[in-house]
Amino acid sequence: MKDLSRVALIGAAGLFSFISTSTYAAQEDASRPYQVRVEAEWWSASTKIDEQRQDRVQSPALYVAFEHQEPYWPNVSVRYTSIEGDYAALDKFDYTFYYSLIDHDLLHFDAGASITQYTNTQHTNADTMLDSDFDTWHWSWHLNGQLTIPNSQVDIIGRVDFGNSSDLKTTDFMAGLQYRIPFANSHLGLRGGYRVIDLEFTDLTPEQKEAYIFIDGWFASVQYVF
Repeated sequence: MKDLSRVALIGAAGLFSFISTSTYAAQEDASRPYQVRVEAEWWSASTKIDEQRQDRVQSPALYVAFEHQEPYWPNVSVRYTSIEGDYAALDKFDYTFYYSLIDHDLLHFDAGASITQYTNTQHTNADTMLDSDFDTWHWSWHLNGQLTIPNSQVDIIGRVDFGNSSDLKTTDFMAGLQYRIPFANSHLGLRGGYRVIDLEFTDLTPEQKEAYIFIDGWFASVQYVF
């Protein structure tokens, strides 16, 4: 967790610097009863296991969300992330239920909760080479925001899912920029920034109670909203 302030500053710096003359595309979608978001991401990340830097991984991620204007019922999204390194591996499924709390021309903010499934997991202690798994379900709070730079197609984006149970503390954090390309009834988002997954275990195995998995790096993605 102590590296997150540094990561947030790097992620907020972003990748793009585009200037154009149109307004926030979500304004076009406000009258629609529903919308779907589909995103494909490529993440080039470095792994740090038990405070020791290890190998780099090239990780794919997929995301789909269904949003609507029905009262009381939450919006729903699913995000899949796959990590396969020499000292850490996991398949991570985030099932998120959230509400849109602010939906302004220049500001969009969501809040809710995520249920995360960890499968095909591996933690390898670099000193003892002891392998262990942590297949489990875990819940976390969810926050997501998007701030549009006025008179442009550029958004500052961010998302964080964070949870703390008796034996596992988790953070999945993303910050970056998005450049939108609007169409008649949809838009395409070119996104880039910095992402972090931070897992802290207090009872991983009888042999190793405390363990840490920290994965961070730059990502690029394409999101289509229709």
